[in-house]
Amino acid sequence: MKKNSYRKISQTFFILFVLVVGIHKSNYVITELTGINIQSIIQISLLTFPLLFLFISYLFSSSRKISTRKNKDSFLVNIIFFYVNILLLYGLIRGNNIANIFLEYWTAIIVLLSYKISTSEEIWSLFKGKLIIVFYIFTVLVLLGTRYTLVHLAEIGYDAVKPGGSTTGLLAYDMAPMLDFWPFLFLLGFFNKRIKKIRILIYAPFVIYLLFQIFFLKRAPSVRAVSILILASLIHMKLSGNNYAFIKQSFVFITIIIVGFLFTPEALMDRFETDDTSRQDEFVGMLTELNPLELVVGRGLGGYYYVQNGGVVQYINDDGKNVNSLLHIGVGYPILKGGFLFFFLIFYHILKTVYRSLIRIKKLSIEELSCLVFLIVYSVFRLIEGPPSAGAIFDALLFGMSLGYLNRNIKPQF
Repeated sequence: MKKNSYRKISQTFFILFVLVVGIHKSNYVITELTGINIQSIIQISLLTFPLLFLFISYLFSSSRKISTRKNKDSFLVNIIFFYVNILLLYGLIRGNNIANIFLEYWTAIIVLLSYKISTSEEIWSLFKGKLIIVFYIFTVLVLLGTRYTLVHLAEIGYDAVKPGGSTTGLLAYDMAPMLDFWPFLFLLGFFNKRIKKIRILIYAPFVIYLLFQIFFLKRAPSVRAVSILILASLIHMKLSGNNYAFIKQSFVFITIIIVGFLFTPEALMDRFETDDTSRQDEFVGMLTELNPLELVVGRGLGGYYYVQNGGVVQYINDDGKNVNSLLHIGVGYPILKGGFLFFFLIFYHILKTVYRSLIRIKKLSIEELSCLVFLIVYSVFRLIEGPPSAGAIFDALLFGMSLGYLNRNIKPQF
Protein backbone atom coordinates (compact mmCIF):
# COMPACT_ATOMS: atom_id res chain seq x y z
CA MET A 1 0.00 0.00 0.00
CA LYS A 2 1.29 3.48 -0.92
CA LYS A 3 2.45 5.96 1.72
CA ASN A 4 -0.36 8.40 0.87
CA SER A 5 -2.95 5.65 1.27
CA TYR A 6 -1.69 4.91 4.78
CA ARG A 7 -1.92 8.58 5.67
CA LYS A 8 -5.46 8.85 4.30
CA ILE A 9 -6.49 5.90 6.45
CA SER A 10 -4.82 7.51 9.47
CA GLN A 11 -6.66 10.78 8.84
CA THR A 12 -9.99 9.02 8.31
CA PHE A 13 -9.82 7.13 11.59
CA PHE A 14 -8.63 10.22 13.46
CA ILE A 15 -11.69 12.10 12.25
CA LEU A 16 -13.82 9.10 13.23
CA PHE A 17 -12.21 9.23 16.67
CA VAL A 18 -13.23 12.88 17.06
CA LEU A 19 -16.70 12.30 15.62
CA VAL A 20 -17.54 9.34 17.84
CA VAL A 21 -16.60 11.35 20.94
CA GLY A 22 -19.03 14.02 19.77
CA ILE A 23 -21.73 11.48 18.98
CA HIS A 24 -21.35 9.97 22.45
CA LYS A 25 -21.80 13.39 24.02
CA SER A 26 -24.69 14.44 21.78
CA ASN A 27 -26.51 11.13 21.34
CA TYR A 28 -29.65 12.42 23.06
CA VAL A 29 -29.87 15.52 20.84
CA ILE A 30 -29.23 13.44 17.71
CA THR A 31 -31.98 11.05 18.80
CA GLU A 32 -34.41 13.93 19.35
CA LEU A 33 -33.61 15.45 15.96
CA THR A 34 -33.52 12.31 13.83
CA GLY A 35 -35.36 9.68 15.84
CA ILE A 36 -32.28 7.45 15.57
CA ASN A 37 -30.68 6.37 18.84
CA ILE A 38 -27.19 5.32 17.79
CA GLN A 39 -26.31 4.11 21.29
CA SER A 40 -29.32 1.76 21.37
CA ILE A 41 -28.65 0.44 17.89
CA ILE A 42 -25.08 -0.70 18.55
CA GLN A 43 -25.94 -2.02 22.04
CA ILE A 44 -22.49 -1.22 23.45
CA SER A 45 -21.05 1.97 24.87
CA LEU A 46 -19.91 4.48 22.27
CA LEU A 47 -16.83 4.99 24.46
CA THR A 48 -15.61 1.66 23.10
CA PHE A 49 -14.76 3.24 19.76
CA PRO A 50 -12.61 6.34 20.43
CA LEU A 51 -9.69 4.28 21.72
CA LEU A 52 -10.04 1.77 18.86
CA PHE A 53 -10.18 4.48 16.19
CA LEU A 54 -7.26 6.40 17.66
CA PHE A 55 -5.19 3.21 17.80
CA ILE A 56 -5.96 2.41 14.13
CA SER A 57 -5.13 6.00 13.20
CA TYR A 58 -1.76 5.66 14.94
CA LEU A 59 -1.17 2.24 13.35
CA PHE A 60 -1.35 3.76 9.85
CA SER A 61 0.26 7.10 10.73
CA SER A 62 3.67 8.39 9.72
CA SER A 63 4.40 8.78 13.46
CA ARG A 64 4.66 5.04 13.89
CA LYS A 65 7.24 4.70 11.17
CA ILE A 66 9.24 7.70 12.41
CA SER A 67 9.27 6.48 16.00
CA THR A 68 10.42 3.00 15.03
CA ARG A 69 13.17 4.20 12.68
CA LYS A 70 14.50 7.39 14.25
CA ASN A 71 12.84 8.84 17.31
CA LYS A 72 12.22 6.19 19.92
CA ASP A 73 9.94 7.11 22.80
CA SER A 74 11.79 8.75 25.63
CA PHE A 75 12.94 6.67 28.54
CA LEU A 76 10.87 8.80 30.91
CA VAL A 77 7.63 8.16 29.01
CA ASN A 78 8.27 4.42 29.07
CA ILE A 79 8.88 4.60 32.82
CA ILE A 80 5.64 6.52 33.36
CA PHE A 81 3.58 4.09 31.31
CA PHE A 82 5.25 1.10 33.01
CA TYR A 83 4.25 2.63 36.34
CA VAL A 84 0.67 3.08 35.08
CA ASN A 85 0.55 -0.68 34.41
CA ILE A 86 1.88 -1.33 37.91
CA LEU A 87 -0.89 0.91 39.28
CA LEU A 88 -3.40 -1.07 37.23
CA LEU A 89 -2.35 -4.31 38.92
CA TYR A 90 -2.12 -2.56 42.28
CA GLY A 91 -5.69 -1.27 41.90
CA LEU A 92 -6.98 -4.73 41.02
CA ILE A 93 -5.21 -6.29 44.01
CA ARG A 94 -6.65 -3.65 46.32
CA GLY A 95 -10.12 -4.45 45.05
CA ASN A 96 -10.79 -0.97 43.66
CA ASN A 97 -13.89 -0.39 41.56
CA ILE A 98 -13.41 -2.21 38.23
CA ALA A 99 -15.32 0.38 36.19
CA ASN A 100 -13.14 3.21 37.52
CA ILE A 101 -9.97 1.19 36.95
CA PHE A 102 -11.00 0.61 33.34
CA LEU A 103 -11.85 4.28 32.67
CA GLU A 104 -8.61 5.54 34.21
CA TYR A 105 -6.49 3.05 32.28
CA TRP A 106 -8.49 3.85 29.13
CA THR A 107 -7.68 7.56 29.59
CA ALA A 108 -3.99 6.77 30.12
CA ILE A 109 -3.92 4.86 26.82
CA ILE A 110 -5.55 7.83 25.06
CA VAL A 111 -2.78 10.09 26.38
CA LEU A 112 -0.08 7.61 25.33
CA LEU A 113 -1.47 7.18 21.81
CA SER A 114 -1.83 10.95 21.50
CA TYR A 115 1.83 11.28 22.50
CA LYS A 116 2.84 8.76 19.86
CA ILE A 117 0.70 10.12 17.02
CA SER A 118 1.77 13.71 17.63
CA THR A 119 4.56 13.69 15.03
CA SER A 120 2.16 12.86 12.19
CA GLU A 121 1.98 15.86 9.88
CA GLU A 122 -1.18 14.42 8.33
CA ILE A 123 -2.89 14.67 11.72
CA TRP A 124 -1.77 18.27 12.22
CA SER A 125 -3.15 19.13 8.78
CA LEU A 126 -6.59 18.05 10.03
CA PHE A 127 -6.47 20.70 12.77
CA LYS A 128 -5.83 23.27 10.05
CA GLY A 129 -8.71 22.07 7.88
CA LYS A 130 -11.40 19.43 8.29
CA LEU A 131 -11.52 19.49 12.11
CA ILE A 132 -12.48 23.17 11.98
CA ILE A 133 -15.66 22.12 10.14
CA VAL A 134 -16.25 19.38 12.73
CA PHE A 135 -15.87 21.98 15.48
CA TYR A 136 -18.61 24.15 14.00
CA ILE A 137 -20.91 21.13 13.65
CA PHE A 138 -20.27 20.31 17.32
CA THR A 139 -20.99 23.94 18.20
CA VAL A 140 -24.45 23.68 16.62
CA LEU A 141 -25.15 20.45 18.51
CA VAL A 142 -24.12 21.99 21.84
CA LEU A 143 -26.30 24.99 21.06
CA LEU A 144 -29.22 22.66 20.41
CA GLY A 145 -28.43 20.97 23.72
CA THR A 146 -29.41 24.16 25.55
CA ARG A 147 -33.03 23.27 24.74
CA TYR A 148 -32.96 20.14 26.90
CA THR A 149 -32.52 19.36 30.57
CA LEU A 150 -30.26 16.50 31.62
CA VAL A 151 -32.40 13.37 31.42
CA HIS A 152 -31.98 12.27 35.04
CA LEU A 153 -32.86 15.78 36.20
CA ALA A 154 -35.81 16.19 33.87
CA GLU A 155 -37.36 13.02 35.31
CA ILE A 156 -37.68 14.68 38.72
CA GLY A 157 -38.95 17.97 37.34
CA TYR A 158 -35.67 19.87 37.83
CA ASP A 159 -35.62 23.44 36.54
CA ALA A 160 -32.56 23.51 34.29
CA VAL A 161 -32.13 27.26 34.66
CA LYS A 162 -32.14 28.23 38.32
CA PRO A 163 -33.21 31.68 39.51
CA GLY A 164 -29.58 32.58 40.20
CA GLY A 165 -28.75 32.10 36.53
CA SER A 166 -27.05 28.68 36.75
CA THR A 167 -27.45 26.61 33.60
CA THR A 168 -25.61 23.48 34.75
CA GLY A 169 -28.81 21.45 34.51
CA LEU A 170 -28.91 21.80 30.75
CA LEU A 171 -27.87 18.91 28.52
CA ALA A 172 -25.48 21.29 26.76
CA TYR A 173 -23.47 21.53 29.98
CA ASP A 174 -22.52 17.86 29.66
CA MET A 175 -22.02 18.21 25.90
CA ALA A 176 -19.62 21.18 26.14
CA PRO A 177 -16.42 19.02 26.36
CA MET A 178 -17.07 18.24 22.66
CA LEU A 179 -15.46 21.62 22.00
CA ASP A 180 -12.31 21.07 24.07
CA PHE A 181 -10.06 20.66 21.04
CA TRP A 182 -10.53 24.37 20.23
CA PRO A 183 -7.04 25.48 21.47
CA PHE A 184 -5.18 23.87 18.55
CA LEU A 185 -7.70 25.22 16.04
CA PHE A 186 -7.17 28.72 17.41
CA LEU A 187 -3.43 28.63 18.14
CA LEU A 188 -2.36 27.14 14.80
CA GLY A 189 -4.12 30.00 13.02
CA PHE A 190 -2.96 32.58 15.54
CA PHE A 191 0.74 31.80 15.04
CA ASN A 192 0.43 31.40 11.26
CA LYS A 193 1.82 34.62 9.75
CA ARG A 194 0.66 33.60 6.27
CA ILE A 195 -2.99 34.16 7.16
CA LYS A 196 -3.63 37.74 6.11
CA LYS A 197 -7.21 37.97 4.89
CA ILE A 198 -10.10 37.86 7.36
CA ARG A 199 -7.63 37.12 10.15
CA ILE A 200 -10.32 37.88 12.72
CA LEU A 201 -11.89 34.49 11.90
CA ILE A 202 -9.03 32.68 13.65
CA TYR A 203 -10.53 33.91 16.94
CA ALA A 204 -13.86 32.12 16.30
CA PRO A 205 -13.03 28.87 18.17
CA PHE A 206 -11.79 30.90 21.15
CA VAL A 207 -14.86 33.15 21.19
CA ILE A 208 -17.31 30.26 20.79
CA TYR A 209 -15.73 28.27 23.61
CA LEU A 210 -15.52 31.28 25.91
CA LEU A 211 -19.15 32.27 25.32
CA PHE A 212 -20.34 28.79 26.26
CA GLN A 213 -18.24 28.82 29.45
CA ILE A 214 -19.65 32.21 30.39
CA PHE A 215 -23.16 30.91 29.68
CA PHE A 216 -22.54 27.96 32.02
CA LEU A 217 -21.04 30.34 34.61
CA LYS A 218 -17.78 28.37 34.60
CA ARG A 219 -15.00 30.34 36.27
CA ALA A 220 -11.85 28.28 35.74
CA PRO A 221 -12.51 27.30 32.08
CA SER A 222 -13.31 30.94 31.25
CA VAL A 223 -10.08 32.18 32.82
CA ARG A 224 -8.13 29.32 31.21
CA ALA A 225 -9.39 30.30 27.75
CA VAL A 226 -8.42 33.93 28.31
CA SER A 227 -5.04 32.79 29.68
CA ILE A 228 -4.35 30.90 26.46
CA LEU A 229 -5.07 34.08 24.52
CA ILE A 230 -2.87 36.17 26.82
CA LEU A 231 0.11 33.78 26.73
CA ALA A 232 -0.16 33.34 22.97
CA SER A 233 -0.30 37.13 22.55
CA LEU A 234 2.75 37.68 24.74
CA ILE A 235 4.77 35.07 22.85
CA HIS A 236 3.63 36.46 19.51
CA MET A 237 4.64 39.98 20.55
CA LYS A 238 8.07 38.82 21.69
CA LEU A 239 8.75 36.84 18.53
CA SER A 240 7.43 39.45 16.09
CA GLY A 241 9.83 42.11 17.38
CA ASN A 242 8.02 45.07 15.80
CA ASN A 243 5.92 47.80 17.35
CA TYR A 244 3.13 47.57 14.79
CA ALA A 245 2.45 43.92 15.65
CA PHE A 246 2.56 44.78 19.34
CA ILE A 247 0.02 47.61 18.94
CA LYS A 248 -2.30 45.52 16.74
CA GLN A 249 -2.18 42.53 19.05
CA SER A 250 -2.76 44.73 22.11
CA PHE A 251 -5.78 46.34 20.44
CA VAL A 252 -7.38 42.98 19.64
CA PHE A 253 -6.66 41.65 23.11
CA ILE A 254 -8.02 44.72 24.94
CA THR A 255 -11.13 44.74 22.73
CA ILE A 256 -11.90 41.11 23.55
CA ILE A 257 -11.39 41.71 27.28
CA ILE A 258 -13.67 44.78 27.28
CA VAL A 259 -16.41 43.04 25.31
CA GLY A 260 -16.11 39.99 27.55
CA PHE A 261 -16.39 42.14 30.66
CA LEU A 262 -19.44 43.98 29.34
CA PHE A 263 -21.29 40.78 28.50
CA THR A 264 -20.25 38.70 31.50
CA PRO A 265 -23.40 37.75 33.47
CA GLU A 266 -23.69 39.19 36.96
CA ALA A 267 -24.09 35.65 38.31
CA LEU A 268 -20.64 34.73 36.98
CA MET A 269 -19.11 37.87 38.48
CA ASP A 270 -20.69 36.89 41.79
CA ARG A 271 -19.04 33.47 41.52
CA PHE A 272 -15.64 35.08 41.07
CA GLU A 273 -16.25 37.11 44.22
CA THR A 274 -17.39 34.06 46.21
CA ASP A 275 -14.80 32.61 48.58
CA ASP A 276 -15.05 28.89 47.76
CA THR A 277 -12.50 26.56 49.39
CA SER A 278 -14.33 23.29 48.69
CA ARG A 279 -11.72 22.07 46.19
CA GLN A 280 -8.84 22.79 48.54
CA ASP A 281 -10.70 21.13 51.43
CA GLU A 282 -11.32 18.08 49.26
CA PHE A 283 -7.63 17.88 48.32
CA VAL A 284 -6.39 18.29 51.90
CA GLY A 285 -8.95 15.75 53.13
CA MET A 286 -7.70 13.21 50.58
CA LEU A 287 -4.08 13.76 51.59
CA THR A 288 -4.81 13.27 55.30
CA GLU A 289 -6.42 9.90 54.55
CA LEU A 290 -3.27 8.49 52.93
CA ASN A 291 -0.90 6.54 55.15
CA PRO A 292 2.90 6.97 54.71
CA LEU A 293 3.14 4.13 52.17
CA GLU A 294 0.17 5.48 50.17
CA LEU A 295 1.75 8.93 50.09
CA VAL A 296 4.61 7.31 48.18
CA VAL A 297 2.76 4.84 45.92
CA GLY A 298 -0.89 5.92 46.14
CA ARG A 299 -3.95 3.66 46.07
CA GLY A 300 -3.65 2.39 42.49
CA LEU A 301 -5.96 2.96 39.55
CA GLY A 302 -9.54 3.22 40.76
CA GLY A 303 -8.24 4.41 44.14
CA TYR A 304 -10.72 6.50 46.07
CA TYR A 305 -11.03 8.70 49.13
CA TYR A 306 -13.88 9.14 51.63
CA VAL A 307 -16.17 12.08 50.94
CA GLN A 308 -16.76 14.39 53.87
CA ASN A 309 -18.55 17.67 54.59
CA GLY A 310 -21.02 17.52 51.74
CA GLY A 311 -18.49 16.79 48.99
CA VAL A 312 -19.31 15.15 45.67
CA VAL A 313 -20.20 11.46 46.08
CA GLN A 314 -19.34 9.24 43.12
CA TYR A 315 -20.59 5.96 44.60
CA ILE A 316 -21.01 4.05 47.85
CA ASN A 317 -18.35 1.41 48.54
CA ASP A 318 -18.79 -2.08 50.01
CA ASP A 319 -18.55 -0.63 53.51
CA GLY A 320 -21.50 1.66 52.80
CA LYS A 321 -19.37 4.82 52.83
CA ASN A 322 -19.52 7.71 50.40
CA VAL A 323 -16.42 7.74 48.20
CA ASN A 324 -15.03 9.45 45.11
CA SER A 325 -12.16 8.43 42.83
CA LEU A 326 -11.85 11.84 41.16
CA LEU A 327 -10.55 15.14 42.44
CA HIS A 328 -11.51 18.67 41.41
CA ILE A 329 -7.84 19.65 41.74
CA GLY A 330 -5.93 17.82 39.02
CA VAL A 331 -2.51 17.82 40.68
CA GLY A 332 -3.95 15.68 43.46
CA TYR A 333 -5.05 12.98 41.01
CA PRO A 334 -1.61 11.37 40.43
CA ILE A 335 -0.97 11.50 44.18
CA LEU A 336 -4.17 9.58 44.92
CA LYS A 337 -3.46 6.98 42.24
CA GLY A 338 0.32 6.63 42.40
CA GLY A 339 1.55 8.74 45.29
CA PHE A 340 4.15 11.48 45.14
CA LEU A 341 6.31 9.19 43.01
CA PHE A 342 3.73 9.31 40.21
CA PHE A 343 3.22 13.04 40.76
CA PHE A 344 6.97 13.67 40.44
CA LEU A 345 7.31 11.61 37.24
CA ILE A 346 4.45 13.41 35.49
CA PHE A 347 5.29 16.96 36.47
CA TYR A 348 9.03 16.50 35.98
CA HIS A 349 8.23 15.45 32.41
CA ILE A 350 6.03 18.52 31.92
CA LEU A 351 8.54 20.96 33.45
CA LYS A 352 11.43 19.45 31.50
CA THR A 353 9.47 19.76 28.26
CA VAL A 354 8.42 23.36 28.94
CA TYR A 355 11.95 24.41 29.95
CA ARG A 356 13.60 22.91 26.87
CA SER A 357 11.00 24.52 24.65
CA LEU A 358 11.32 27.96 26.23
CA ILE A 359 15.09 28.12 25.83
CA ARG A 360 14.73 27.57 22.07
CA ILE A 361 11.45 29.46 21.64
CA LYS A 362 12.69 31.51 18.67
CA LYS A 363 13.25 28.30 16.72
CA LEU A 364 9.85 26.75 17.44
CA SER A 365 7.45 26.00 14.61
CA ILE A 366 3.77 27.00 14.57
CA GLU A 367 2.84 23.56 15.89
CA GLU A 368 5.45 23.72 18.64
CA LEU A 369 4.30 27.17 19.77
CA SER A 370 0.71 25.95 19.87
CA CYS A 371 1.71 22.93 21.96
CA LEU A 372 3.81 25.05 24.31
CA VAL A 373 1.02 27.54 25.01
CA PHE A 374 -1.52 24.78 25.61
CA LEU A 375 0.82 22.71 27.79
CA ILE A 376 1.79 25.63 30.04
CA VAL A 377 -1.75 26.91 30.59
CA TYR A 378 -3.33 23.48 30.89
CA SER A 379 -0.73 22.28 33.40
CA VAL A 380 -1.00 25.42 35.56
CA PHE A 381 -4.77 25.13 35.66
CA ARG A 382 -4.54 21.59 37.04
CA LEU A 383 -4.11 23.47 40.34
CA ILE A 384 -7.82 24.35 40.22
CA GLU A 385 -9.30 22.04 37.56
CA GLY A 386 -9.64 18.31 37.26
CA PRO A 387 -7.31 15.86 35.46
CA PRO A 388 -7.72 14.36 31.97
CA SER A 389 -10.57 11.87 32.12
CA ALA A 390 -12.97 9.83 30.00
CA GLY A 391 -15.37 12.77 30.26
CA ALA A 392 -12.76 15.19 28.86
CA ILE A 393 -11.17 13.12 26.11
CA PHE A 394 -9.97 16.04 24.03
CA ASP A 395 -8.06 17.44 27.00
CA ALA A 396 -6.23 14.11 27.15
CA LEU A 397 -5.64 14.25 23.38
CA LEU A 398 -4.15 17.75 23.34
CA PHE A 399 -2.12 17.09 26.48
CA GLY A 400 -0.54 13.95 25.00
CA MET A 401 0.05 15.55 21.59
CA SER A 402 1.67 18.62 23.17
CA LEU A 403 4.14 16.54 25.16
CA GLY A 404 4.85 14.27 22.20
CA TYR A 405 5.40 16.96 19.59
CA LEU A 406 7.59 19.14 21.80
CA ASN A 407 9.79 16.13 22.61
CA ARG A 408 9.96 14.66 19.12
CA ASN A 409 13.45 15.93 18.26
CA ILE A 410 14.83 16.32 21.76
CA LYS A 411 17.17 13.65 23.03
CA PRO A 412 16.41 12.90 26.68
CA GLN A 413 19.11 13.96 29.12
CA PHE A 414 19.23 12.45 32.60
